[in-house]
Amino acid sequence: MRIPNIGNVAVASYWFVPVAVVAVAATAALALLELEAFLGTQVVSRWPLVLSPDTETARGLLSAIATAVATIAATTFSLTIVALALAAQQYTPKLLHNYMSNRGNQATLGVLAGTFAYAILVLSSVRSDPPFVPGLALTGAFALALASVGVLIYFIHHVASILQDTNITADAERRTLRSIEGAFVGQAAAARGDGPLEGDSEGDSEGDSEGVPVPAEGSSGYVQVVEIDALVKLMAEHDLVLTVERGAGAFVPKGATLARLSPPERASQEVVPKVRRHFKIGQDRTHQQDVAYGLYQLVDIAVRALSPSFNAITTASTCIDHIGSILRQLAPMELPPRRRYDWDGKGRVIARSLTFGALLELGFAQIRTFGESHRVILVHLLEVIGELEQVADAPERRRLLVEHANHVVAAAGRSIKAEVDREAINGTLRDLGARLQDAGVVEALSSPAQ
Repeated sequence: MRIPNIGNVAVASYWFVPVAVVAVAATAALALLELEAFLGTQVVSRWPLVLSPDTETARGLLSAIATAVATIAATTFSLTIVALALAAQQYTPKLLHNYMSNRGNQATLGVLAGTFAYAILVLSSVRSDPPFVPGLALTGAFALALASVGVLIYFIHHVASILQDTNITADAERRTLRSIEGAFVGQAAAARGDGPLEGDSEGDSEGDSEGVPVPAEGSSGYVQVVEIDALVKLMAEHDLVLTVERGAGAFVPKGATLARLSPPERASQEVVPKVRRHFKIGQDRTHQQDVAYGLYQLVDIAVRALSPSFNAITTASTCIDHIGSILRQLAPMELPPRRRYDWDGKGRVIARSLTFGALLELGFAQIRTFGESHRVILVHLLEVIGELEQVADAPERRRLLVEHANHVVAAAGRSIKAEVDREAINGTLRDLGARLQDAGVVEALSSPAQ
């Protein structure tokens, strides 16, 4: 049986926070009713600000609160559907995950649903014979009703705000940077060990391809989390080496191999389900460990903005800004090692790790292709490469920046014909080439063929 990704359920599920808030509201209603029954209505009614209406008035007030909150919730739900449709159509369907995991949206639905549940529970306790009007709980219902109105006002503002392209792209960057902190920071030290892994015939080998496979269970989906630390511990306990074949963000067909255990003669079938439990698979990609997912979202938005149907050059430029910001954080960083070691320095896990070159290709290639006829886009790409040059000290990474600068030159040579536009690109290239002399030659953009 596949174990659900609890972290993703808590963060990304649109129902989890509302259900939790409803549970808290119901508990609060029952607690206040018990407290008033214990203290006595006469005592509670003398407290300041506590409402003390008659039975019919209390029922009418609670009924009105429940009805009004249900109406507000319906309005909120309608706005949510409209916002989801607009975000998917104008930007990219990948943003629906971001929208559903937005705490403001979840909290809004939670407060409204919680207020409704609270009012219904308190209403059921009001009785005429013997007369009982829970003034303390009724006051709480009135306070929650006012809070619901405030939440509605906040939600209307919030929806209008988060649908702006600047906020959407900034949110994608924030989620990616959090993913980088969780997946990268502190893991580089794990690169140290005692040499090649068992099953690694050469230093660059990907492990034992004949190892015992660990197949995925259930339906197909995406790897959301790979619990590397737990896998290292498990492999140390059984004196095995694990080669991960599908890391975070990879699609897993039903029954496909997640990883392989080696050496085969020591890999019992009892270990296979234990390994499988440390791969969390779901129907959607998430930001938890998938650093590339945020870049995919930004690239999708930029490519759609560059399409003739939208032609939103400023939106594409905004995406390039945030892609550059993400890559700027990664450029000086030592990325997580492919090999992970136990406390004794013995290699235990060969993981799938992203390279800086792959991230550069992901961030630049499609935007360069779809935006090659726009001088502004090409110049902006060169400016971002220039910013990365300031923080990328590794010679290999600087060489990659030269390659991408020359790819931009080739794109401009194919599509930019106006001499004034080519000169603007050349001005940026001259400055960039002077700073990247140590890594290779940044080509100049020649005059267009006559």
